[in-house]
Amino acid sequence: MRRRSLMSSPAKACDRMKRARHGPNVIAAGITVGLVAVLVATTAQAAQKKTYATQASCQADVAFTADECRNAFANAQTEIDEAAPRFSKRDECERHFRRCMIAGFQGRVEFAPALKAVEITVVSSSEKTVTPVLQTEAPGIVLSSRTVLRPDNHISAAKRKKNQENWTNWLKARSAPPENPTEVAPAANDINEPSFRNPPEPEKIYPGDSERERRRREEIKNAPLVR
Repeated sequence: MRRRSLMSSPAKACDRMKRARHGPNVIAAGITVGLVAVLVATTAQAAQKKTYATQASCQADVAFTADECRNAFANAQTEIDEAAPRFSKRDECERHFRRCMIAGFQGRVEFAPALKAVEITVVSSSEKTVTPVLQTEAPGIVLSSRTVLRPDNHISAAKRKKNQENWTNWLKARSAPPENPTEVAPAANDINEPSFRNPPEPEKIYPGDSERERRRREEIKNAPLVR
């Protein structure tokens, strides 16, 4: 009797086979959704950023220790010393960055953009970085991030030289005239003012035009006046 019941219900057996076959896929889908949720939460946590104008304001925030705040400002200044361009005159530096300070003495006084603030990015307790903030950002320089967990006062002479060359090349490209300048159209002349720059081309006269023009003038002359 039990065998006949199974044989008489092929639809139920087929349904059980489908559930058994799709079961692992359902579990895998659930695991995928869980991983995506964890990834979104981690990304949201990585987007935590805070900006401080002074070291005291950073220390007043319980999010960072005094050492981390001290490292943030010191390392941000080191990044400026390596990545920012140097100028021989303060007014030349302030023309591009508005606020500058003495950066060193290389046979002469040099000026560089001044540090306005620091932006600290927290990814996790073991990954905290700082990026310097200037008074005015310029496309000619790129400021990288440095850790706040320890002091980082390393300056690469090769990178500093390369960054100075990049700034010089950016200035040249900015001041160079365009290769295909757009031709500026001359100012439009007043409709009642004759143009001597571009005199009108003489009207071309073909055989028969003079007679046609005479008849047209006669028609205009003899036409009734429109009131």
